[in-house]
Amino acid sequence: MSKSTKIIAALGVVAGLGVATLPLSSFAASTGDVNVKVEVGSTISMTIDDADRSTTPLEKTVQMDNNDTDESLTASIKVTTNDADGYILTVKDKAGDGAALQPTLGTNSQTIPAFTVKQTDLSALVTDTYGWGMKAANANSNATVATAFSGGYGFVTDADQAVVTVSGSAAEDETTITYGIVTKDDQVADTYSNLITYTVTVQ
Repeated sequence: MSKSTKIIAALGVVAGLGVATLPLSSFAASTGDVNVKVEVGSTISMTIDDADRSTTPLEKTVQMDNNDTDESLTASIKVTTNDADGYILTVKDKAGDGAALQPTLGTNSQTIPAFTVKQTDLSALVTDTYGWGMKAANANSNATVATAFSGGYGFVTDADQAVVTVSGSAAEDETTITYGIVTKDDQVADTYSNLITYTVTVQ
């Protein structure tokens, strides 16, 4: 063989031995990382007596006499949220006019006002003390009922008030609202009503 041919052959043998004996880690390598992320948005929904009341309000009606007391009206508010921080349920008077139950008859100037202090026993109210309020109950161990609506009938105001605060996500977490109403001795025969608004927000 020529000199040049011998050199090529020798190089070929050395290269072949290198493939057989050198560890794989000796080869050049490149790595890259991919961080796979999924962002799940926070959602919250509410039903009142198992229906969406965002456009059509729930009607609650009771027949009463003058100088009468009623505690039979209730509403079930259920909240579902995937937010780990939980939610707050609030209430306010929709019209912002003091939350009194307003008369229907134009000739009637009487109202049934919201209580001005929390009432714990409606049957024990003194003569001609009248008004209306609401109280709340929630059996969830992660729920805290606001003092204003716990253990008695609190009063709705024009501004949002916390009713229940719940920590952690929830699936149809239920708060039961009970309405207490007391009419006065000379309450005029009429239909008295008022719209109140419940709102749920994530914490």
